[in-house]
Amino acid sequence: MAMDITLAGWVLIPFGLVAFCVLPNWLYYLAIFLIPFSATAVVNLTVGGISKGMPAVLFIGSLWIVREFITIVHPGILKIPRHVRVFGATCSLYLVILVCSLSIPLFMHGDFMITSPRLDAPQVFPLSFSSHNITQFIYISFWIAMTWLIVLHNQNEKSLVATIRIFVMSAMFVGCWGVLQWASYKFGFNYPSALFNSSSSEFAQGYTGVLSKVGVKRITSVAVEASILAQYLLCVLPLVFSAAWFKYPIFSIVGDRIVLVVLLLVLLLSTSSTAYLGLLLFALGFPILLRLKGRRLLQYASWIILLGLVEVFLLTAQSTSTAQSTSTAQSTSTALSSLTTPHTFSMHERLYTINNAWNSFLESPLLGLGWGSITSHDLVVNLLANSGLIGLVGFILLIIGPLVNLLSAHITYRFEDQKSVFGAGILSSFMLIIAVSAFSGFGYVFGHFWLLLALSVSVGMLMSSPMTTFNRSSGTFDCGRSAESEIK
Repeated sequence: MAMDITLAGWVLIPFGLVAFCVLPNWLYYLAIFLIPFSATAVVNLTVGGISKGMPAVLFIGSLWIVREFITIVHPGILKIPRHVRVFGATCSLYLVILVCSLSIPLFMHGDFMITSPRLDAPQVFPLSFSSHNITQFIYISFWIAMTWLIVLHNQNEKSLVATIRIFVMSAMFVGCWGVLQWASYKFGFNYPSALFNSSSSEFAQGYTGVLSKVGVKRITSVAVEASILAQYLLCVLPLVFSAAWFKYPIFSIVGDRIVLVVLLLVLLLSTSSTAYLGLLLFALGFPILLRLKGRRLLQYASWIILLGLVEVFLLTAQSTSTAQSTSTAQSTSTALSSLTTPHTFSMHERLYTINNAWNSFLESPLLGLGWGSITSHDLVVNLLANSGLIGLVGFILLIIGPLVNLLSAHITYRFEDQKSVFGAGILSSFMLIIAVSAFSGFGYVFGHFWLLLALSVSVGMLMSSPMTTFNRSSGTFDCGRSAESEIK
C-alpha cells in the first residue's frame, strides 16, 4: 500500500487537527465550504494497483462529527430539541433499513447474477458482499450523521444565516474556479489541477474530459465531473435568485446579483445536460412556487428570455473558437445539438442501467440486493434495486416531513420578510435537486443533497416560530431569541 499526501492535505490535515481541539466552529464552516470539493483529496492511497483518494470533506467532516458527538454525550452541556430528536429517529430508522438490506448479498452470495452497468463492456458476475457495499454504506452513514448534526447546529437564525452564507460563498468560489478552468482552456495556460483536482481515483478525472463532437473540454471546477458540479450549483441557484429577486440579501443586493451571474455563467459553460435540464425545470417551476403574477411574472419572463439569448451567444462563441474546421453556422448547430440533446450512447447506457436495476429489484422487492450493489442512473429505481420497497419508504419518510413542514409554512407566508424569502429559496432548491436526481441519478456520496435536507429541516422549524428582525440593508439579523428558548 502506498500513501501520498496532496497539497490540500498538507494544509487541511494540520489545520483540521488544530481546529478539532480549539476551533470547532471553524471546523464546521470548513466542512460546509468543502462540500462541493469532491475531486479534492487530502490523501491518495494505492492498494492492489487501485488508487483511491480520501475526499477533503470526508476528513474534515469526520473530525467535526467526532467533536460534536463528544459534546452531545457530555452530561449537562447540550439539550436536543424535540424536532431534532424526531428527525434523528427517522435518520436512524433509514440506516437500520440499509443495514438490513446488506444481509441480502450475504444470504444470496453467488446465487444471483448481476449485469455490468457499462454498455460498452457488458459482463455478468455473481452477486456478493464486497468492500464496495461497505464503502457505500460508510458514505451514506457519514452524510446522514452530518445532516442530523447540521440540523442540531442551526437552531437559531444567526447560525442558519451563517451556514447559508458559507454555502453560497463556497458556490461562488467553485464558480470562479470553473471560470478559471474555462479560461485556461480558452487562452492556453496551464490549469492548476494539483490544487483542487488532486484525487487519484479514476472517477475524479472528469476535468480531463472532452465533448467529442465539438472538441470542447468539460468544465468540472472542483467536482469529479460536470454533472456533479451542475447539481451543486443548481442547489444554490434558487436560493440566491430568491434573495436577489425579493431584495432580502444573503450578502448584499449587489453581491447577491454578482453571485447569481457567476452561477448562471458556469452552468451555461459546463456542457452538462444536467445543468440545462435543471435550468429548464427552474425556469418553469420558480414562478409557480413563488406565485408570481401580473407585472412580476412579465418581469420574470423577460429575465428568462435574456438568459436564453445569453446562452445562445455563449454556445455560439464557444463553438466558433473550438470547431475551426467547419463553418461558424455548422459548428454552432453541432454544439447546440450536442449540448441540448443527450448523447446517444449516454442515454442508452442510462436506460440500460435502469432496466437492469429494475430486473434486480424484482428478484428481491422488499430489501433490494443490498446497498451499493446495483448501479442505476436515476433516483427511484436506484433506491428500489439497492434497498427495496422498505428502503424507498424509509427514504420518503426521511424527506417528506421536512418538505411538508416547509411547504406548509411557505404557503401561509407572503414574501414580505427574510424568513419567507429564504424559506422559499431553500424549498425551491430542495425540490429542484430531487427532480434533477430523478433523471440524472442520486448522488448520495456527495453532500449537496444532504445539506439541503438539513437546511429544509432547520428553516422549516424556524418559519414555524417567531424569528429575529432582519436588517434589509446590511443583510444581518438583529438580536433576538436565543437557541435555548427554542428548546421545548
